[in-house]
Order: sequence, then structure tokens, then C-alpha cells
Amino acid sequence: MMEEVNLSNHPMPSDEKLVNLIKDLVEQIKALSDSDVEINNGDTIILTVTVMELVEQASKTTTLTGEEKATVAQSVIIQSLDFIPDSKLSKNDKEDIIFLLPNTIETLVKASKGEFNFKPSSKNKVKIDTVKVANKLYDRMKEFITAKKYEASYVSTNVALLSAKVMSLVEEYPYLTGREKKTIVMTIMCKIAEDAEEIFPKASKKEIRLIRTSLVILPALIDSLILATRGRININLGDVGTKFCNCLKGLLCCGGPKK
Repeated sequence: MMEEVNLSNHPMPSDEKLVNLIKDLVEQIKALSDSDVEINNGDTIILTVTVMELVEQASKTTTLTGEEKATVAQSVIIQSLDFIPDSKLSKNDKEDIIFLLPNTIETLVKASKGEFNFKPSSKNKVKIDTVKVANKLYDRMKEFITAKKYEASYVSTNVALLSAKVMSLVEEYPYLTGREKKTIVMTIMCKIAEDAEEIFPKASKKEIRLIRTSLVILPALIDSLILATRGRININLGDVGTKFCNCLKGLLCCGGPKK
């Protein structure tokens, strides 16, 4: 069983409409967790996407703004983390995932609106040295982080956006298969996490932990971002606010240094 996390920093909305909707959706997730193996095992990205889809369905009968949809989704996900029985997430893992939720939701929404250009997998039989590609792109990402003067505090709360940036760089190699692309993205992100103390010498232990915790959700996040860009999941929460817009533009605008 997972340890309970103090949710005092994540208060329920006061609006009765939202409160009732959150309660209803939490009950739906409880019912799903009894039969859905991925949710039951604590796959937080599957949980996040499932909740976002349920919120989108609910908005067809209940008028919700984009900000209200995001608020409802976060509240449902946070409450759901406490009753999924088979999850192996520790208290720290849960706190980190909750901390990263706003950015994860924002990134998935942006993907669903087509703001990332992830091309279909190549069927070409051109052989490419994926290790060399990964090393080259890792060096570019380090240069990108340095050029943008990103600190650990920024990166640790925007791991989903950073992953999307890496994915966009990998798209520069059109002959890679889907599996090769995913492996390269994972390799680069794992390397950033491993070298976090070197890249961010002033980082706190919590910031380093947040960066490394994100690796747990990364494989499912990559799959979900690709599905969202292809319209395969219905998570268009509308305008969820401008808090992360500048972050997104800074990460995805061709600003990375090229070799």
C-alpha cells in the first residue's frame, strides 16, 4: 500500500459544480482501478490520460472552462493516487508526481493541439548508429540548457516539456524507427538525470530527485505524447492558462544549438 500524502497544498475547489464532478470522476476511477491492470499498478501517465479523457467527456454535459478542466483533472488524479492498491510509489514519488502534474497535463494538452511535430515511424531500412545519434543530441541538449541558462529548479518542474524538446530533435533523423526514436529519447533523458549534479552544480537534493523521478513516467509519457499528436486520445482541455506558454515557446522554438 502507498503511504498517504498530505493534500493540504492541493485544496478542493469551492465551486459546488466542480466538487460534485470531482467526486463523480474519482468514483469512476475507483471502478476502473478494479479492472484496469495499468491503472491498478500505479502507471501515473495512464491514470493522467484516463482522467483527462473522462474530464473531456464530462465537459460535454457540464460547461467547464479550460482552467476548470485542468483543476478538476489535477484534483481527481491526486485523490486517485491514494486508493490505487498495487502501486509501488513511495511517499516521495507521489509528492514528486503531484508537483510535476501541472506541467505534465500542459504538455499533453499542447501535444493534442498539434504543437509538437512528431512524424510517423520510418519504414526505411537505412542503418543509423543510434548510439552516436544519442551522444550527439545529448551534447546539443546540454548546450541548449546552458545557452538558455536553465537552472535545476526550472528543469525539475518542466521535465515533460524537456522530453518533448528531445523528441523534436530526434525527428531530425527521418530514417529512425519508432522504437529507435524512443530508445534515443530515453537514453538522452537518463543521461541528463545521471549527470544532473554535474550539469546543475547548485541544484538541491530535491531538484535532483525530481529530475530522476521523472524517468519512472517517461516511457508512458513518450507514448502518450505521440498518441496525443495523432489525435488518438481525447484530452483537449482548451485554454488551461498561460503559466507554461513561455516555457513551451522557449523549449520548442528552434532555439537549440545545432552542430
